[in-house]
Amino acid sequence: MTENEIVYGIRERIRELADDSDISNRQILFEVNNQRALYYSKKGRKIDDTVKQEICMNVNIVDPMKCGCTTSGCKALRTATQVPATITTNGDQAGVLMIRGNGMLARPFSFISWEKIRFSGNNEFTSRDIYAALGPDGYLYFKSGNPEVELLASTQVIVTLLLENPKDANNFVDCSTNTNCYSADSQYPLKASLYAYIAPIVVQSLLQREQLPRDEANNANDDKTQV
Repeated sequence: MTENEIVYGIRERIRELADDSDISNRQILFEVNNQRALYYSKKGRKIDDTVKQEICMNVNIVDPMKCGCTTSGCKALRTATQVPATITTNGDQAGVLMIRGNGMLARPFSFISWEKIRFSGNNEFTSRDIYAALGPDGYLYFKSGNPEVELLASTQVIVTLLLENPKDANNFVDCSTNTNCYSADSQYPLKASLYAYIAPIVVQSLLQREQLPRDEANNANDDKTQV
């Protein structure tokens, strides 16, 4: 389903219960995003491909000491922009699911915690691996003694994540097509079965928040204004 189809479906459910609704599309999407985030933030939820989104991010070379480089040839890089807000999954894991290079470095990198990146790749056996971590400032950092890591600054990285607000992907482009990653007509990252589960919750929450009267006549009229 697209974002527009979801809004239409929720609005139709509301009209079956309420005389009238001044609820905006933005309010509907906010509640859908909220219920989706609550569902996937619970421990043990399976993250299937339908809810994952990919964005393309530019990368810049930074001071190696930012990532704790101690070996000769160690390089550090950082994304040019912050990672948009993600859903924390399984209780404690960031919603960044995979990071890989584009072009020659099109392979997954080792995504580790910020606390570990300073101590990773500092010996001869691991120095050529590429490590990535989400910094406390919201940027992704990369560290490696592999000379090829500098290619990221010209080829970008592809980040697979679970966004709190899927529309945030609209601020980024697709690496392969160079078009925006998301629009209101894109497939909303939500399984059909999960939509069926959260739709009545969304409707109930919106009705309670707006305190809309029930349409007992089921005529979709604004009966609350009648005397």
